Amino acid sequence: MDADALRSDFGCAAHSSRGAKRRARNIEGNVGRRQPGPDDGVAVRRRGGRKRAIGTRAPMMVPMASNERWSLDFVSDQLTDGRRFRILAVVDDCTRECLALVADTSLSGVRVARELSVAGRRWWSATTAAS
Repeated sequence: MDADALRSDFGCAAHSSRGAKRRARNIEGNVGRRQPGPDDGVAVRRRGGRKRAIGTRAPMMVPMASNERWSLDFVSDQLTDGRRFRILAVVDDCTRECLALVADTSLSGVRVARELSVAGRRWWSATTAAS
């Protein structure tokens, strides 16, 4: 196909790339054909829906005294050289006081338990802990 034929068929200038020429040929060749659909036996895997919680949650009671409930959270960031580090934050839910901040590149479960027991000895101990 030359540039004049493309110009007369599509009303535009000549296509400069091979891909544009191929697409132009496919447009000419697919006139009257339709795209394959779900009734054509094409097996396309459908994604599952979003997982939702079953039932209703009971709201948490608001703590009325300090050391009644502590909350734990992990915060992470990255140093300028690309190494990641994490911070364990322990907060009293009644007073909103930060009881412990532990920063390290690796915080194992044993280390978290040890830091909680240290915070418990320092600040007495909470009756419940929420994360």
